[in-house]
Amino acid sequence: MYGKRLDKVNKTGTTIRSVSLENADGSAGLTQVKAKQYIDCSYEGDLMAKAGVSYTTGREPNSRYNETVNGVQLKDKHQFPDGVDPYIIPGKPESGLLWGISNGKLAAPGSGDDKIQAYNFRICLTNIPGNRLAIERPANYDSTRYELLLRYLSVKPTGDLGQILKMDRMPNGKTDINNQGPFSTDMIGMNYNYPDGDYATRERIFKEHVDYTKGLLYFIGHDARMPSAIQQQMLQWGYPKDEYTATQHWTPQLYVREARRMVGAYVMTQANCQRKEVAADGVGMAAYTMDSHNAQRIVVNGMVKNEGDVQLKGYSPTRLLTVL
Repeated sequence: MYGKRLDKVNKTGTTIRSVSLENADGSAGLTQVKAKQYIDCSYEGDLMAKAGVSYTTGREPNSRYNETVNGVQLKDKHQFPDGVDPYIIPGKPESGLLWGISNGKLAAPGSGDDKIQAYNFRICLTNIPGNRLAIERPANYDSTRYELLLRYLSVKPTGDLGQILKMDRMPNGKTDINNQGPFSTDMIGMNYNYPDGDYATRERIFKEHVDYTKGLLYFIGHDARMPSAIQQQMLQWGYPKDEYTATQHWTPQLYVREARRMVGAYVMTQANCQRKEVAADGVGMAAYTMDSHNAQRIVVNGMVKNEGDVQLKGYSPTRLLTVL
């Protein structure tokens, strides 16, 4: 069934008897589904939550599971260099903070909080002229949102678009673009209400990410203050005519890197990822860099800094545990 989303879970004790699905477009009508087993394949763990399964969001302190890279941490990956001024009028805190910077304070390293690593869109563009649609000025465009990019480039100049957008080349003249550097496609600090948010809240956050990302692409290619070499590289790309035709050639999927996390009888931790603990009754093998993106953008010693990035590499596949 397409165009449906979870409305309610009906239980007897701890057993799910049925689920109610509503229409994703908001129109009236519910669909009841009864089954022997239910698998939560939602991005956000909605069935899990509505069924009453214990879960968490945000970042645990390092002390919770005897870890070293959970919670608050100020690292150098995807980080602003020293000297990037965070204030609307440089050197004047009373003028207020530039867009995208929170007024939060840097907490103790390793402490926990309710912050979520940044979401973004993985962007498909093309440089094939016959299949390319120009990146036009979005309706809600606001150039002040990208002032930090200019401040960053004034401290660390570059003429390479790849220093702002991670442009992995795909077949047929297309891209898979991801976050790159301190100011890019990650909309840092703007997703905290998403995991437990209702559908209206999530839709608002989704739309804010669309506006931000489309605006960033337009800013890079059209703002006169951007380095001309980067502008010329950006203008070679556009939205592909043959992709995502039902959503104006823009991916309909927000990259939700993290939402709810089940707290079960066994919790996978840093020790598992680093093979310090290996499950005895594994049901699969998995390995990837420990890769968590920044969770907030704040002022530290009068300079703008991103906080929360984790990059630990070099681990081979480890067995995944099953709890029956």
